[in-house]
Amino acid sequence: MIDDEAPRRLVAEGDEAAPQTSYPLNLDARHCIEEAVQLAEAHGWTFRKGGGHALLVGKGPAHSREGCAISVWSTPRNPENHAKQILRAVQRCLHGPEGP
Repeated sequence: MIDDEAPRRLVAEGDEAAPQTSYPLNLDARHCIEEAVQLAEAHGWTFRKGGGHALLVGKGPAHSREGCAISVWSTPRNPENHAKQILRAVQRCLHGPEGP
């Protein structure tokens, strides 16, 4: 039986301080997008707050109309695939240090 009045928080399984109500989390899935954004920032990309479904909007190193851009969704259906999309955009960008 779950007490509806007790505060709930998301915790990883196996957390010693976890309350009675815990939800299984795939920490790799949750952090893979954050790691992809950090890698993009290391390659000269900048991110600002997005709107609508986009949590962030990333711009490539060119920062112009011809530059590369990508939206980071707030709740992607598959976080791993969305992280791969971000990494592909960074790799395909021709405006970085190794591009023209």
